[in-house]
This record gives sequence, C-alpha cells and structure tokens, in this order.
Amino acid sequence: MGEVDRFPGSCDSVAQFNAALLEWLARAEPGATLGSAHSKVVATVPLGEERCELHGGSTREGVRAYLARALERRGDFWVVKSTKGVVHRVSLGDSLERIPGFYLYTSTVHHHAKVIASIDGAPFGMVDLHLKFNQALAHLHASGHQRLRVYPAPADLGLRFNVLLAEDMVREDEAWLARPVWRWNGGNRIGDLMIRPSTPVSEIARAMIADAEDTGIGTDWAYAGWYVEVVAAAVALRSVPRLEGGWHLVPAGIHLPAPPPPTTALPERE
Repeated sequence: MGEVDRFPGSCDSVAQFNAALLEWLARAEPGATLGSAHSKVVATVPLGEERCELHGGSTREGVRAYLARALERRGDFWVVKSTKGVVHRVSLGDSLERIPGFYLYTSTVHHHAKVIASIDGAPFGMVDLHLKFNQALAHLHASGHQRLRVYPAPADLGLRFNVLLAEDMVREDEAWLARPVWRWNGGNRIGDLMIRPSTPVSEIARAMIADAEDTGIGTDWAYAGWYVEVVAAAVALRSVPRLEGGWHLVPAGIHLPAPPPPTTALPERE
C-alpha cells in the first residue's frame, strides 16, 4: 500500500484535514508528493459552502508551506486564479497569492477571487458580513459614538446597512430619506479596507466613520444597551436584524422589541 493510500479520502473538518497533512508530512521524504498524478483527488475538505479537492500533485514543500500558515492561524481561505487563470484554486493567508506546490481546488469555478471561509473553514457570506457591520457599530457605541443608529433597509430593497444620526431616526418611516453617516450597498470593502473573517471589528468601525462629518459622539446608553443585546442575539443565531413591520432577526424569525427613542442631548438642527 502506497503512502498516499493512508491519507483520508474525505475529511469532515479543517482540523481533521490539517492533522492528516501533519501526519503525512512527518513521514514524507524530501521531494515526495501526495499522489503519483496531479489530476487524482486524494482528499476533500469542507470550506465554507463548498467541499474542496486536494490533488495528488501537491508536494511535501507545498504541504509544509500550507501548514505553516494554518498552524500560525494566519489569514483566511481564498479562492484565487490558478496558473491557467481559472478562479478555483484555494489559498490560505492574507493575500491572493497561491501556495506553490499545494493544489487545493474549489468544486466550482468562481467569477473573481474572494474569501470563501475563515481559517477554521466556517463560511463567510452576506450574513457574516452584516454581522461584522453590526458588531462594528456596537464597538463604536462603546467608544462614545452613541448618537449613531442602524437603519436596515426595508425588505423590498434587499440587504442594506445604513448608519444614521439619532436625530434622523426620530421617525423610522422617514429615516431612509436621511443622509447617512455610512451606507453599505454591496461588496466586501469599505474604502481600501477588505472585510474578511479575520478583519478586526475595530478596523471596520474606524473605516465606517473615516469620512463622516459628524461621527455621532454623544451619550445614549438606552439605545447602546438595546443594540448590544440585539447584536449578541444576531451573532448567536447567525441572523441579520431587519426592519419589516417591526424589528426581527432574519432568518431566525425572532421578533425584537423596538429601539428606545433618543435620550442624548441632540445638536440643534439648522
């Protein structure tokens, strides 16, 4: 039986996948590959919403380079361009660089390079991105920007994230018309900041208000307390706070109490 035949054909988690690679690396000789043919799939591993395939041409040096990043818990899982220009090769790290000699591929071809999972293999989609935004706003509240309030777009406008000043949220049915401090309309960037699973919430918070004329400094502990409880429930249930005839967590279907009215001393309106 060849060395590669002892490698698990199907791994249930990134942890199992990494452990199997470590075991193989410990007994592999310099110049060894996981299999005799590059086209042969020697293992699969779940990453995000996909089951990715590790090919037999992967070298000892490539496996070592991958494990160095995995064990240092450095970066996220990306799908990037292969040497043939096809966006289906998987890398781990902080950039779009391929790992030489490590041939892990997604099961589908993607339109562009992007993050597909956290370093533990957990998915990173629109819900996860919105949860990052919610956590960033709670971070701003803790930093004294408590005049900032979230106004999620109505259901017919899809997933949108809007940060407004408290004085523009007095009437929620008119809040959509207000000029936002920050508004997200899609994509994984805030200015030059790429939002990934490993991006610190504090960095996202700073990027949200980087260009704001009014950063919402003020005291409104009633709203900040309501909001931190909403965010905690949203993260636990992996659901997004939405305003659809009242506040709800979607898709969990949990009804939320309405936010308290502003209690901070608001600036005079011109």
